[in-house]
Amino acid sequence: MLTQRPPAFTIPTSCCSEKAPCPTCGKLGQRKGVLNRQIRSIAYDQVVYLDVTYGEYRARCHCCSTFRTLPIGVEFKAHDDNKV
Repeated sequence: MLTQRPPAFTIPTSCCSEKAPCPTCGKLGQRKGVLNRQIRSIAYDQVVYLDVTYGEYRARCHCCSTFRTLPIGVEFKAHDDNKV
């Protein structure tokens, strides 16, 4: 007997403002582009995907050339969030 999987839900999450602080020195950088990706998360007895929209910013300082923002609880280049 085959059991069916419950449908996966998608939660949209955005963290791409026009300007964001540099992670090293805190100086504001201008947004260069907007990127999207899906990250797997969990909820009560089901699988949930976060549809994350984040920004890439051009730094105005000499700490780095570009940087990206992500929501809290999501690591860079990770396929899952910190709940999994």
